[in-house]
Amino acid sequence: MKKRYLLPALMGLLAVFLVVSCTSTPPPGEAAPPVETPAPPPAAPVPSPAVPETPPAPTQPPAPPPAPTQPPEPAAAPAQTEAESLLDQMAQAREDALAAGAGARLPDHLAGADEAAAEARAAFDGKDYEEARDKAGRAGELYRILGVLAQAGAARDEIQEKGFEGYDPEGIAQGAAAHNAALAAYEAGSLDEARDKAGEALQRYRQALDTAWKTYAGERRAAADEERQKALDLKADVAVKADFNEAGGFYTQAGAAYEAGDYSQAVDAYIEAEYRFTATAAIAEEKRRQAQEAIRVAEERTAASEETLKNAEAALAGEEGGAE
Repeated sequence: MKKRYLLPALMGLLAVFLVVSCTSTPPPGEAAPPVETPAPPPAAPVPSPAVPETPPAPTQPPAPPPAPTQPPEPAAAPAQTEAESLLDQMAQAREDALAAGAGARLPDHLAGADEAAAEARAAFDGKDYEEARDKAGRAGELYRILGVLAQAGAARDEIQEKGFEGYDPEGIAQGAAAHNAALAAYEAGSLDEARDKAGEALQRYRQALDTAWKTYAGERRAAADEERQKALDLKADVAVKADFNEAGGFYTQAGAAYEAGDYSQAVDAYIEAEYRFTATAAIAEEKRRQAQEAIRVAEERTAASEETLKNAEAALAGEEGGAE
């Protein structure tokens, strides 16, 4: 009974084995799939040392939005730029005129120039740059002419104050004629002529002043030389040596200024030297007088002493004769 069932069972197992072998065997030319080796189990994790947690950084406020970009300003027109430059030159010319004394010497003319300057500024503010340019140029020229006229007037006044009219009368007359012509041309609006004549007047007056100062300085030097010689004749360089040397110092300064063409400074130094030489000469003369008086008194005393001695000797001789 058992054998009858055992044989069919074995046959069945054999058939199953054959089927499995056929299905698991790869076809010819194909490699058998690799047999995977099971991975080893993962190692147990090693605990790392505790790291203190870093506190989160403070939250920064959001950056403000960028400012809106301004469009570039349009470039100034050439007329505007030129007008601005001439307005600046006009203002400087007015300052120069005031420094030269135009405000005191030519107040009415300066007021007229100020009106022209105001018109130039008004045209510029109204954006009429071409008119502003023209008016500013004219106003600046008015101020410049007034400055030269003021300088010419100052030179003329110095000639009169110093009494220098006689040193260069022809040059002074030519300067006065040019001065008057400049004023007339200015008032008539002929600025080119006014500028030329004002410059000529200033030049003539300055030449006359230079001639007068140079000549006058020569005169003061001659006077100082005379007083110096008087002091030397009285031996002031010995009797009052310190004072004489001080006077000589001023005399030397005067000579240096004269050679440098600074005649007004030379005049002042020569006058001071002359005064000091005169003073030292007077002191030396007084000391000489005192010395001469002392000698006279001494001589008188000596003579009196000799007379007294003679009388005493005579008296003594008389007494001796009577005794015999």
